[in-house]
Amino acid sequence: MKYNSTLEYIAANRQRFADLFNAEKVLRQAAFDSKALVQSRVQQRGQLSNLALIGGGKYSGRVIKPAFGKARTFANKRQLKSITGKEGYAQLRQKVGRQIAYIDLTFSGDMCKAFIVSPGKGSYSVGFTNDQARIAGFNEKRFGRVFGLSDGEYNQVRSIIESKIKSILSGS
Repeated sequence: MKYNSTLEYIAANRQRFADLFNAEKVLRQAAFDSKALVQSRVQQRGQLSNLALIGGGKYSGRVIKPAFGKARTFANKRQLKSITGKEGYAQLRQKVGRQIAYIDLTFSGDMCKAFIVSPGKGSYSVGFTNDQARIAGFNEKRFGRVFGLSDGEYNQVRSIIESKIKSILSGS
């Protein structure tokens, strides 16, 4: 569309400009995209933010007593009957139907459920609620940076933000 003046262009595109300066829309999308990318990397590939395998990629064969109590909160009766209490962690995971090919920090699913996007004043953050924040911190201390964006994820989110801004400007 052709415009006869700058004022005519501004008047015709007022809503686009308003949307462009509504950072909340763009920030919200970036936060949800960041959350999804981090969860996918950790749960589907078992990788740290630097893309190395979490814990070298192997679950321990060591007996971890608290894990048996946690397993009772979500395992079905058939799975529970097979547990003796002497299994190593990898064997226990396998008996309750969890994968053991790589460390994915997902046993009960509680930490994954607690990884959320939170709105703030003019911003959004991605992090953990309740006691899962403590567990996530322990995991990062033990394994390294897990829950931050990798360089590739950061670039992907940045690209999404740029596309969103272009979309707003073009009116599509």
